[in-house]
Amino acid sequence: MNAADLQKEKIRIRLMDPDRANVIEMILDSAKKAAKEAQREVTEEDLLSSVKKGIKENEKAISLIESKNGDASKWKTELSLLKTFLPVQMTESQVEVELNKILADMPEADRVKKNQGKIMAQMKKFNNVDMAMVSKILNTLLK
Repeated sequence: MNAADLQKEKIRIRLMDPDRANVIEMILDSAKKAAKEAQREVTEEDLLSSVKKGIKENEKAISLIESKNGDASKWKTELSLLKTFLPVQMTESQVEVELNKILADMPEADRVKKNQGKIMAQMKKFNNVDMAMVSKILNTLLK
């Protein structure tokens, strides 16, 4: 996924699928803003970060709207479209394998919940991992 390809797709589908075109525009705008603040060109990392940020915001909006008994269908549609831009996520077993590799490289005394943040930071090198899942698995693996 890169900015130029997304821009081309947005132009190509804006009449056929305006919802997807709007989501692409939102991703591009957020990524361009992040790149501009860092004074560089838009990177794939900016795009992925924008998608994740949009998903998080939509999930919050959906829960708030539904708690007030409102209609969150627009946000649910946007959320499902945003998820199509994520790379295929690691499975629970793949996450567990990677965590066990990290833990194997650590001294036994350091494999405690106190160091959970340090271990999770090492998992951030994978762009396709759900950090909530990492946290859940780590809680079962650590003392």
